[in-house]
Amino acid sequence: MKKYAILLITLILVSISLSACNSLSSQKSFDLDSEDKVIEARIHQRLDSDPVVRNHMLRVDVEYGFATIYGRQPAPIVLARIISIVRNTPGVKGVDQSF
Repeated sequence: MKKYAILLITLILVSISLSACNSLSSQKSFDLDSEDKVIEARIHQRLDSDPVVRNHMLRVDVEYGFATIYGRQPAPIVLARIISIVRNTPGVKGVDQSF
């Protein structure tokens, strides 16, 4: 009988621990999503304020700090400027382009 009681208590404790881990994981995912949105906003603000880049139709998505640039292929010099602006935005870990 003692063995079953110990087993039951152990299972309950493991269940509670797993539940807590799952909750922390969900919170971390939410934090990353909101951080990515802040980075996206910074990028768009910087691109919109640049006189060379602002007239180009671009979309930038950020996931886990990695930015992907979408849009029509600009001239090489403009593309280099876009990539530089995005790459040098605080929080950006890497840049990919999908033109």
